[in-house]
Amino acid sequence: MTLGLGVNCAIHLLEGCGQARAGARRRQRALRRSLELTSPPALINTLAVSLGFGVLVLSQMPPNARLGLLVVLGLVSCFITSLLLLPVLLYWWPLKGVRDHH
Repeated sequence: MTLGLGVNCAIHLLEGCGQARAGARRRQRALRRSLELTSPPALINTLAVSLGFGVLVLSQMPPNARLGLLVVLGLVSCFITSLLLLPVLLYWWPLKGVRDHH
């Protein structure tokens, strides 16, 4: 469940990078532009969904409280990983079918 919610950031970053690369941008500029465009909405989305599931932490039922905590931790981890690790991976292993424009 957490990965299904958390993959949203990575999908937005990948799509933004693909669109920037299709616009005849170099890999590094495309990654930078994609991060500029997708980071704020991804942060807002992560905060909103985390706050929604974070309410479960206040539950009197221990399984619900643990679920809320695990989902929040997973979402934050996915967000951080998407914005820190994914750009590095995309730089070194670019998307297939897209060439650098010099």
